[in-house]
Amino acid sequence: MRDNFPNKVIHGGLLQLGPDNYNKYITDYSASINPWPPETGWKPDFKRIKDYPDDTYTRLKEEISAYHRVKTENIAVGNGSVEIIRSLFKAVLNPGENVLTERHTFGEYRFSAELAGASCIHDPETPHRLRVICNPNNPSGEIVTRAEMLAIADECSEKEVMLYVDEAFMDLADSDESVTDCGYDNVIISRSLTKSFAIPGLRIGYGIGNPSLIKKIEAIRLPWTVNSFAEDFAISAVRNYDRLKNSRIKIRAERDYLCEGLKNLGLDYHPPSANYILFSTEILSSELTGKLLKKGFYVRDCTSFGLPRSIRIAVRKREENERLLEALKECLHS
Repeated sequence: MRDNFPNKVIHGGLLQLGPDNYNKYITDYSASINPWPPETGWKPDFKRIKDYPDDTYTRLKEEISAYHRVKTENIAVGNGSVEIIRSLFKAVLNPGENVLTERHTFGEYRFSAELAGASCIHDPETPHRLRVICNPNNPSGEIVTRAEMLAIADECSEKEVMLYVDEAFMDLADSDESVTDCGYDNVIISRSLTKSFAIPGLRIGYGIGNPSLIKKIEAIRLPWTVNSFAEDFAISAVRNYDRLKNSRIKIRAERDYLCEGLKNLGLDYHPPSANYILFSTEILSSELTGKLLKKGFYVRDCTSFGLPRSIRIAVRKREENERLLEALKECLHS
C-alpha cells in the first residue's frame, strides 16, 4: 500500500457543514455560483435513464466545436473540469516531476499532481514539466490578459513545458481573455459550466488541446462519467453561451456594491475580475467565518489556500449582499 497518500482538497458549498446543517436557513457565500444563470430551455428526458450515455459525447463535442471554432478531436469532456485536471496530470506527468503553480490557488492542482507522483513548486526557475495558471485565479480574482498568456505559452514552448490554463470562471469575468482558440500544441485549456450556469450538481467540464493529448485524456477518463442528463443540459447551455452577457453586467454591479461596502468597513480586498471577492481580515479567517455562520452566512475560509487571514465571498443578489455587509459590520465590532 502506498505511503504518504495526499489528503483530499477542501471545497466550498453548504454540504461542507454536514447534512444536519444543509436544510437550515444559511445563505451560501462560499461557492461562487452565478446568481443569474441564463434560461436554457432544457427539460430532462427521463426515457434516457434506461440507456447508457454515448461515451464519445459526439453531440456535445459538436456544439462545443461550433462555439469555440475548434475541431471535435481537440475536445475532451469530463465530470466537471476537475476530471479534466486529474486525467491531464496522469497523462503528462511522470513520478518525480514538478508542476509550477501559483502559491495560493485551486487546491486540486496540488492534489492531482501528488496523485500522479509529482510535486507542486512555485519557483519558475525550478525545472518543471507542467505549468498551471488559473485564469481568473481562484481565490484572488487576478486575471492574466490574453496577450500575456500567449507570451507565457511561447516561453513554455521554448522550454518544452506544457501549459494548462484553467478558465473555470472566464465566462463570468469582466473581459474575455480566453485562449481556447490559440491552437498551441503545448497548451490545454479547461472550461466549466458549473459556475456560469449554476449547475454544480450536474458536473460538466471540458478541455481543449492538441488531438494526441486529448486522446490520452479521453482514454484515462472512466467510461460514461458525464451522464445523459448532464450531456443534454450541456448541449442546451453551450447554445446559450452568449446570454451570459446579462449575467456579467449584473455581477459587476453587485460586485462593485460589495467592494464599496467592504471598503467602508475598513477591509482590504484584492481587485476582483469575476463573481467573487477575496478580502483580508485582522483576525483569523476561521474565527470570522464562525461568527458569520452564527448569523446565517457561510463564507469561504481561505486557510486551505494558505491564507489564514483571508475570506472569499461570492457575488449574490442585492438583498442578500446588504444583509451580509450588515452581518460583517456586527461581527467586526463584536
